[in-house]
This record gives sequence, C-alpha cells and structure tokens, in this order.
Amino acid sequence: GNFQKVTQDLGFPTDRSLVSPSSGLIRNLFSEVDFTAGFQGTSILGVQSLGLTLEDGLFLGSTFQNSNLGRTGLVLGASANITIRRCAAIGNVSTLPGTGSQGVGGFVGLLVTANALIEDCYFIGTVQGQRRTAGFVGRNLSGGIVRRCYTVSPVSGNALLGGFCAFNSGTIEASYWNTDVSISTSTGG
Repeated sequence: GNFQKVTQDLGFPTDRSLVSPSSGLIRNLFSEVDFTAGFQGTSILGVQSLGLTLEDGLFLGSTFQNSNLGRTGLVLGASANITIRRCAAIGNVSTLPGTGSQGVGGFVGLLVTANALIEDCYFIGTVQGQRRTAGFVGRNLSGGIVRRCYTVSPVSGNALLGGFCAFNSGTIEASYWNTDVSISTSTGG
C-alpha cells in the first residue's frame, strides 16, 4: 500500500517518540527519524499501553537513550496491550554506557505483560546497551508473544546479552537471529 511518511509527533508533543500513547489502528506508517532523549521508552512508538495496533510499517533511523532505565528499541520502547504485524526496522539502537538495565532491543526494548503481540517483523542494524540487550527484544515478560520475527544485528553490552532476546519469560515462536553476527561483552570503566 501507500506509506504515510511521518517526521513529527502524531499526538501530543514529546521528545522521546513520534506516536503518543494511543489506541486504534495505524497502517502503512513510514518513519525516517533519529532520536536522542533522556527518557525511558525512547523509540518511534515510545511507551504504549492503550491497545494500539500497528501494521505494515517501515522504520529507518537510530535511537540513542541516555537515561538509566533503557526500555529502548527502534520501533517500541515498552508496552503491554499492543499488536504489531508485518513491520521492518533498519537502523541503530544504543544507550549511554552504564544505562539500559530494563531492556534494550533492536525492535523493542520491553514487552511487559499479556496482550503484547509482535509477529512477522524484523530488525537489521546494530544494538548497544548494558544489560538485557539483544538483537530483537531486550526483555519479553510473561504474556508477551513474539512470532515469526528475525534479526541480523551485532549486539554489544556488559551482561545478559542475547542474539534475539536477552530475557524471556513470555513466548517466542518460529523466530531467529543470524548466528554469524557477533555478540560482544565488554567491561567498562
């Protein structure tokens, strides 16, 4: 379909996302944006919990988050009660050294509880965090479902790293990451 290019906030003004917390359906969203912010949830969708459905999106850019919590991904920072289908994200995700303990992922930082579904999506790029950092989803908690997704992403950080997911107590089905891409642990000063 035809894509709508978004370069500014779709809801109320914020410096950490383009799409304010919302519900309903968004289709054919294209975004080419770089973020730098000092808030958790820095991403295109920010932190969502109101029942948003996003389908057929293309997201290009980077996000750099400099607060201590993380919850950072290119498409989604943190969420419960969201559905994302058939979306692609290409870019870079990073956090300030010593930050990002709550989840840093290429596509999504943190899926919190039930009613969080991501399917048929992918991320290509680089991911750098500290703890709970991975190529696709940093943390997928109980009730979160990730299905038929993949990533091709070098991952770096200090501890609890994963090629696809760093911490999972939810469900991940038919998803993969390229094992030829490196995961590197560093000790920082």
